[in-house]
Amino acid sequence: MEKTSVSEPKELIITRYNPPDWFTDRQRLSHWASLNDKVTLPLFLRWKSTLPASVRSSITGGHGHIYAGSDDNKLYALSPHDGSVLWTFNTGGRVSSAATAIDEKTFKGLFITSENGKLYSLEPSNGREIWHVGGGVGPFISSTNYASGLVFYVFMSSVVASTARAVDSTTGAIKWQGPTFNVSSATPMHAFGSLFVGVGQVGQNFFSLNDITGNEAWHASDSGADAGCYTSGVANMDVGSGSQATVIISTKGGVVKALSMSGSQVWVTTLQGKDPITGFALTQNRRRNILVVSRESDLYALDAKNGAILWQYPYRSSSMANRKSPRPAIWGNYAFHIREGDKLVAVSLQNGLEKWSAELDGATLSSPTVGGKTVYIGTSSGSVYAFSNK
Repeated sequence: MEKTSVSEPKELIITRYNPPDWFTDRQRLSHWASLNDKVTLPLFLRWKSTLPASVRSSITGGHGHIYAGSDDNKLYALSPHDGSVLWTFNTGGRVSSAATAIDEKTFKGLFITSENGKLYSLEPSNGREIWHVGGGVGPFISSTNYASGLVFYVFMSSVVASTARAVDSTTGAIKWQGPTFNVSSATPMHAFGSLFVGVGQVGQNFFSLNDITGNEAWHASDSGADAGCYTSGVANMDVGSGSQATVIISTKGGVVKALSMSGSQVWVTTLQGKDPITGFALTQNRRRNILVVSRESDLYALDAKNGAILWQYPYRSSSMANRKSPRPAIWGNYAFHIREGDKLVAVSLQNGLEKWSAELDGATLSSPTVGGKTVYIGTSSGSVYAFSNK
């Protein structure tokens, strides 16, 4: 393992980051689920900030801040330069979801969900509440997604069911609600005017919804003890490379499917074992796009065009693995992921070999995210790490 050391770049600007659960969260193809920027290893510890409670949320960025949700019921806005706390907001419940920051010419906003079942809109500069929407009855609630002035998320509407919802980003008015399905905490994915939701239970476990009305377009199903979606998949919209637009999902442990936007199957690949698939990351605008698939005890790389298995990277399963297990992030020619619960690793996209690692001070359910040429990760010890080049 490479030893880490502190370096202090002159400036760090958060312009893009790698959302852990969805492909495009801003209705723009420029917001990829991977960054094609060149990265040189090893990375070094830029700074480490310690918060009062566990950080299970993934770290996201926008408005010149980075955001971390904590088990002390607060969302923290931190300086990307040194990790200092700029402001906090108390949601009244644990914050295990990732914040969504919108920083556009026509709209600027910040959204966060809490395990008290509420969605909040905050003033990005100081964390002041603008509005909130309640209605949730349990802790399983997704992060938000944003498109065309609407905020999408999934919340527990009863002790045995979850519901998808679209909210006006300016006023907080509910635009549509439904359908209701088995309990889910997967963040809705938005692509080509559709909303995709994975459901972590048997039966009908993947839904395609109309983003304006919420009406179901189609669903995918699998049965059995290992059926279910812990992620809403990833969209391959790099149609210029000769591939049709597809949504890549898993409806059963070890099974990866590419479906057309109408729900028809394009290809299917079955991985070894029945471990549930916890996340995807996908390159875009490359000669051959690579799909990285995370499970509780390994990573796989598949050819995004036909599902062919390129390599497998096995590791010891984390005891914390569950429906909020870390998802991989792609930066340059590497997939960043968590190994054995408390090690951040960079794995070569070319051959699946580990090229760099850093040991963290605690296990984590946070997914690594990339922004401003920096990899961020939170831990159960309350730490937020920032790794970058010298």
